[in-house]
Amino acid sequence: MVRTIKYFWISACLIGSVLMTSCEEEGLNEEELIESFAQSLNLSVQVTEVVFDEDEGVFLETAIADASVSTSTESGDQMVMTDAGGIAFFSDVAEGTYTINVEKEGFTKASQSVSVVASGRSNTISLSIELISLVDPAIIRGTLIVQTDLTTVATETVGNVRIIAFDPFENDDDSFITETFTASDGSFELIIPISKTTFETFRRTDVELSIPDLILDQQIAIKDDMGNVSTQTASGTVFKPYEAAVAVPNTANIIAEVAAPDFFGGRQSYIESLTVSSGVITDLVLSNTGFGYSNGSPISVTVNSPDGGSGADIELSAVFDSNAGCSSATRNIIDNFTINNGGTGYPDYVPNQNVTTTHPTGFSFDNQGCDPLNDNFQVRPGEIYDLILNYGTGTIRGTIQ
Repeated sequence: MVRTIKYFWISACLIGSVLMTSCEEEGLNEEELIESFAQSLNLSVQVTEVVFDEDEGVFLETAIADASVSTSTESGDQMVMTDAGGIAFFSDVAEGTYTINVEKEGFTKASQSVSVVASGRSNTISLSIELISLVDPAIIRGTLIVQTDLTTVATETVGNVRIIAFDPFENDDDSFITETFTASDGSFELIIPISKTTFETFRRTDVELSIPDLILDQQIAIKDDMGNVSTQTASGTVFKPYEAAVAVPNTANIIAEVAAPDFFGGRQSYIESLTVSSGVITDLVLSNTGFGYSNGSPISVTVNSPDGGSGADIELSAVFDSNAGCSSATRNIIDNFTINNGGTGYPDYVPNQNVTTTHPTGFSFDNQGCDPLNDNFQVRPGEIYDLILNYGTGTIRGTIQ
């Protein structure tokens, strides 16, 4: 975390430690004096870490020696190693905006911009940057998948997607803890440093993930007025990670929508596909069991098809999942279904192969909830957390071309 920039003023006319000689007596007026300071600006960067002193029972800010501190400007780069006091000093620095990058093995990296501008009789600007030890970090790793081609069974992955872990209790732009980018196969790994606290047994840190919207072209099977099926592109489909995806005709070109859960904050269940034989619905596949439904009451399914068909009567039922790691109300998930009536006249051709109308599925941290991607959670040192980010079929369908 970068600390607040502080300014310290050093007079160029200081002699010894107590005697101040007037610069005006040396033949410099105020304007000339300020100009002389502007020509000899300095930048001092102190690198520290905060540790807990077990003996004194207080947090102490300690210097980090031998850290690499580099500055980047239009005129070039400079690099200075911190001394025993954690100080990296840059002398005769020109006015301008500098990017300060700090690195040391075993610690988080830090970066901060600072404006170096002469102000009155000041000629040294000093700032302090805090690093966090990477000893026993928590690791969040996983895979990002998305359905950009609904004419195949396989899911697709997206590379170079920025995923950020940030402090949910900070509101400024510098509050993010760490970031990473997905590889071409959609995989990613976040290293979460955890500061030492007074209670070493209960060390943990609060984290919230930021996952961006994606705008991607999508392949969809479309049936025209003549009954012909062709693959077309939905250009600019928007995939929002925290919202349910827009319904897409499933493998029988039928949209089957499950009723919303009873529990506030629950997650809606979705049906991926239906099996149709001679116009009758004979089976279904759930793509997401959802959670927050009431046990004992039948859960209705609304069935529609742009190609006709009627009479389907399908009910789902919920069960209590003791392994869900959530509150009692949210542990109720869809686990069974009954086809009371398969209806008649439903289409049985297969225009789209892989339909999952759901947002990224997460995992439970510390038993805090079933949907941690919409809330902050706590991670502990040395632990590894697995996460699958499933963007589903898209939240806003793009323009069909």
